[in-house]
Amino acid sequence: MCGIFGIFSPTADEVTALVIANRQRGNQGIGLVYFTPTGKYIKRGHSMEEVIDEALLGEGTLVLGHLVSPTSRTDDIHPLEHEPWTLAHNGILLNFKEFKDYADINEELDSAYLLSAICKGKSSDAIENIANGISLFEGQQTCWMIEEKEPDAYLIYVWRVMSSLYQGQLNDKFAFSSVKYYMINNKVKQNELYVLKEHGLEFTSKLSPINSYI
Repeated sequence: MCGIFGIFSPTADEVTALVIANRQRGNQGIGLVYFTPTGKYIKRGHSMEEVIDEALLGEGTLVLGHLVSPTSRTDDIHPLEHEPWTLAHNGILLNFKEFKDYADINEELDSAYLLSAICKGKSSDAIENIANGISLFEGQQTCWMIEEKEPDAYLIYVWRVMSSLYQGQLNDKFAFSSVKYYMINNKVKQNELYVLKEHGLEFTSKLSPINSYI
């Protein structure tokens, strides 16, 4: 069980609050992605002091976060990267070892199989590749995923399968989180793929994971 979150133009206090709120879901590592006018920066560590960077926050437009509680035999701190994708996954994939062809990233980490399945998609449509990758796996998968379209131009996708995810406002800024936090209390619909926008989550596609009937 892990925790994910995202918030636009946050202060250090707001990022700290979301990290603390999500610690109940994972406290063995923190990964933050900062989006600034000069690019995307990733910080990984085991404490808030290692990853919360006030200089990046001062010029940033968006922060995405992941707190890890390993569900497989590795303690890799997300996000995971495989050009042009960056993935943070909360949940556990029950059948990932069935997909030996997708073991080129980290064969012990279930999340790596999901990332690899999406990377190996044959379509020219990223949304189709994401949906097809998601459909292979049984279990929980609540994720944010970054697609780098060109240098310093990104699309961010968000989805929820079984595990929790909420959306709302924190100090008048759109945010989402694996746990409820003040006005971040509206449950995101599951089995739907969204693109993250400053005003909220924009629906793009229905999803059909193996356990979508649950």
